[in-house]
Amino acid sequence: MLLKEFAVNYGKKKSYKKNQSIYINADQSLFYIKSGIVKLLYGNHKNQLAIDIYKDGELFGYVDSMCSFDECQLKAVFIEDTELTFLNSETFLLHAGMNKEIRIVFNRTIEKLLYDATERIINLSILKKRETIFSILHYLTTKFGKVLNNGKILLKVKLNDTDIKKLCNTSREHVNRTLSVLKNDGILEKENGYFIF
Repeated sequence: MLLKEFAVNYGKKKSYKKNQSIYINADQSLFYIKSGIVKLLYGNHKNQLAIDIYKDGELFGYVDSMCSFDECQLKAVFIEDTELTFLNSETFLLHAGMNKEIRIVFNRTIEKLLYDATERIINLSILKKRETIFSILHYLTTKFGKVLNNGKILLKVKLNDTDIKKLCNTSREHVNRTLSVLKNDGILEKENGYFIF
């Protein structure tokens, strides 16, 4: 909570419309999402992997060791209209330099962002394609799921096959086949662009 309050008090506020995107660079150390949903992509202009999808109240940011290759960049794509605040490195150093607790929390947050992104990339490389898709769908339901009166779970973020493809780093055809199997087995349905399990 301390870091979120710090971001709100000292960060620059920005608003983005649905489907806008920005590239994240080293001066933009940390973002706090006040409202909205953001998809974070990593890669170059030819191939992009979705690192994660973040919702209001969450932090995401630039991780230097992940972005050390010249051809790879982090890109934030706004799935909904989004309000956020960001702390650039200069602002952070100016204000956090006097507060040891903020520096510790900031370092732990960056470590967690790097750990989560690295773990996701490792899982994508060792799981079979179908297991990867199941794993991503399970992760998304735990993060964005809402239990309905009938016991089913509504995924409260609109995703298409391309979004799932980027999260799973697999072909669109494989995603479509796996989703079709889940639909035929009665595990998955799609209503007004939302997945229901």
